[in-house]
Amino acid sequence: MVGLKKNRSSQNRFWFHQTLQNFIKNKFYTSPSIKNKLEELEELVSIGNIDPINAAKELFDLILK
Repeated sequence: MVGLKKNRSSQNRFWFHQTLQNFIKNKFYTSPSIKNKLEELEELVSIGNIDPINAAKELFDLILK
């Protein structure tokens, strides 16, 4: 019985993190300001004007403001 409770606890933590990630992604990608900046940065990355890591950091920093 202890093993089942431990397994259930582990599953609950897993689903908590999965759900949280889904909420964050959904909020992130549906934000109009993020969507606009994402399109701009994707273009800059594809033409080589900014590297992917700095583009991702810039986009992430936008949501922290």
